[in-house]
Amino acid sequence: MIPLTLLFWNTRGRVEVSELAELARERSVDVLILAEFGGTSVALLEQLNLEGHARFHLPVNHSPRLTFVVASPSNRFVSLHDSSSVAVRHFRPPIGEDILIVALHLPSKMYLTSDDQALLATRTTQLIDRFESRIGHTRTIVIGDFNMNPFEPGVVGSEGFHAVMAQSIAAKGDRTVVGEKRRFFYNPMWSLLGDNTPGPPGTYYYPSSSPITYFWNTFDQVLLRPQLAKNFEREDITVIAKVGRRSLLTASGIPDESMSDHLPICIMLRVEEFNNG
Repeated sequence: MIPLTLLFWNTRGRVEVSELAELARERSVDVLILAEFGGTSVALLEQLNLEGHARFHLPVNHSPRLTFVVASPSNRFVSLHDSSSVAVRHFRPPIGEDILIVALHLPSKMYLTSDDQALLATRTTQLIDRFESRIGHTRTIVIGDFNMNPFEPGVVGSEGFHAVMAQSIAAKGDRTVVGEKRRFFYNPMWSLLGDNTPGPPGTYYYPSSSPITYFWNTFDQVLLRPQLAKNFEREDITVIAKVGRRSLLTASGIPDESMSDHLPICIMLRVEEFNNG
């Protein structure tokens, strides 16, 4: 198996490039994906390659809200689609099978109801289906800020992402819903909800005054098609709570908004060994 590490962070425009570079080096990141990045891609690239080894590259990118930096030649990271909330990339690492990366920064709950979000999730999954058909495989990872929790209809529903909490269920590939097959995603974020986890209880904290409030939410998520999920281990995904010696949490244990109100997530994929040269 070839390890391939992806890191996503909705930085809210406040995280310094030096801290992003430190985090990427700490985690041996291969694909860095940022939402609401407040700096310039060139400055970030220079910081990442500060030691002069030029490991990181800037691929062609037309996304208005998502920034990518990759530790591979940029011609191996091909842009297939960009919209205001979805970016699709075909990644061919030098070693290891090619994968489809779908990065998200979906609309906020400030402007949409959960029902609205569930209906709009259908657009994204239809887009994913089209590109999987074009590429000819379903080695797909979806990563980003969903602005929905793992248990919300847009994520679990068959017409949305159809993302389940158990690898054994996802491994079945699909199920028939009212006469039509719907493919599964596996959502490992279920294992990172609440206190009985190795890190924070979620990725985003919001103490609203509504009758129902979760306080901790897991809006930042990773979904895997069964082809990628089959080799997944629980320790392969992390909600990150510090960069170097700096905590991303306040003394009361919630995200420090002087950095970002979202915590970063990192996943190591175990892809089949294959020479893409």
